[in-house]
Amino acid sequence: MESASPHPFGRFWVHEALGSDALSSLHRAELPMGQGPPMPIALRRLLPHLAADEHAVRALAQQAQLASFLRHPGVTQVYEIGNVDGAMFIAEELVLGRSLAELPRQPMPPAIALAVIAQLCDTLAYVHTAVDPAGTPLGLFHGELAPEHVVVLATGQVKLVGFGRMMQPPLGYAAPELVAWGVRDWRSDLFAVGVLAYELLAGRPLFTGANDQQTLERLNGLVIPPPSSIDPRIPAEIDSVIMTALSRDPAYRWQHTLQMRDGFQAVAHQYGLVMPPEQIGAWLAESAAPAPPAASRSPAPVPVPVPALGLEDDDDQATQFQEVNPQILELAEKEIAKLAEARTSASAIRAPLPPPEPAMPPDPAMPPEPAPPPAQAMFMGPEPTQIGAQPILFGDIPMTAQLAGAPKPAMKKLVLPEPSGVSLPDEAEPSTRGLGFYMLVALLALGIVIAIVVLVTR
Repeated sequence: MESASPHPFGRFWVHEALGSDALSSLHRAELPMGQGPPMPIALRRLLPHLAADEHAVRALAQQAQLASFLRHPGVTQVYEIGNVDGAMFIAEELVLGRSLAELPRQPMPPAIALAVIAQLCDTLAYVHTAVDPAGTPLGLFHGELAPEHVVVLATGQVKLVGFGRMMQPPLGYAAPELVAWGVRDWRSDLFAVGVLAYELLAGRPLFTGANDQQTLERLNGLVIPPPSSIDPRIPAEIDSVIMTALSRDPAYRWQHTLQMRDGFQAVAHQYGLVMPPEQIGAWLAESAAPAPPAASRSPAPVPVPVPALGLEDDDDQATQFQEVNPQILELAEKEIAKLAEARTSASAIRAPLPPPEPAMPPDPAMPPEPAPPPAQAMFMGPEPTQIGAQPILFGDIPMTAQLAGAPKPAMKKLVLPEPSGVSLPDEAEPSTRGLGFYMLVALLALGIVIAIVVLVTR
C-alpha cells in the first residue's frame, strides 16, 4: 500500500491506496476546486504493467461505460475517464463505509439484516432492468456478488460496488449453474443474495469450507437447514423466501428481484421488524468492530456519497463531473491506436528471434491438454447482453463478458441436488413395464401356434 502522503496526478491529489483488482488500483483522491474545500473522489488507475495491453484498456473502458449508465443511490457513480501521461484513470464516487465482509462474524439482528437485504434487492432490481440513454435494455447483472461488494454507509445506505468487472465470484457465493456450466444471469445474483441473507441471519458461512473442494461439495450436496432452525429470533416465514433464492435450479428461484424484496418486506411488516436507514447506521456504529488497518483492507473497492455542495463553485469542473464523459470509447480506441503504432515502429528495428526449440514428444501416459477457447471480441456497446458467458482472454487476465447474441456454451447434463425449500414436480415418465409383459406373452403364444402348425403339416 502507498503512503498517505499526497502526490499530484493531473488535476488530482492522490492519497492512500484503498485496494486493487486484476486491472487497476483504487486510491482516495481529491480534486481542488476553484473556491471552497477540495472534492473527495475515488481514483481508479490502470496498473502500470498493463498500460500497453489493449485488451486491458478496453476492459477498463467497459467498466466505466457500464457503470456510467447507472444512476441509483445504491450504485457507485462514475464521473470521468481520462489519461495522464499514458496512465488511464476513472474518477468515481468515494464510498466510505463497511463492507459485509468487514463486519463481525455473528448473527445480525433480523430487523437489520432484512433492511440491508431489502436495500440490496432494490439496487439489483434497478441494475437488472437498466436501459441505455436510448431506452434499450442493457441486460446487466452484477455477476460476482459477495460480502465485500456490499458496503453499508454510516447513514444506513447500502451501496453495491465492484460492478462491471465480470470476474469469477468467490466459490461460496457462485451459483451452481456458473460453477457447472460457466453460465450466469440475473438469477445468479439472486442466489448470491440468498447466501448473503442466510449468513447475515445465521452468523456463519453457508457453503464456504476450509478449501475449494469442501466448498464445492457443500455447494452441490449440502442439505441446507432452514434459518429459523438456527436462531429462534428468525421468523419461520423467512425460510421460504431464502430457500427459494437458494434453489440450485435457477428455474425454481425467484424470477424477479422485486419479488424477493417483497417477500422480505412482508415478513418485516408482519413481525414489526421494519428498520429505517438511520437506525441501521446507529447499529453499525455501536456493533461494528474497529476498522482494520489500511494494509489489511479488502481489495474490493470501498469507493459516503459525494456531496453536491462545492460543484457549483466552478462551472467548468461541475459540468465535467455532473455529466459522464461521452468520449469513453473514443479515448480507449485512441489509446489502442497509439499502442498499435508503437508496436509497428518497434517491429521495424527488432532483432530477428532465434529459431524455436524443437518440441518435446508428448508423453503417452499423460492425457492431452484441452485446447483453449478462442478469443472473442469485447462487448463495448450498449446493446442488450444475452445469457451465455463466453470466456475472453485479456493478456494474462481471464475475464468474462456477456456478448450480444453469443451462443450458449455446450452444456453437459449435471445432476444437481433437488432445490432446497422448493418441491419440484415429478416428471411424467410413461411406464412401459406392463406393455412389455403383454408383448412377451403374445410372442410366446404365437411361437407355440407356429410350432403346432409345423408339426401337423408334417
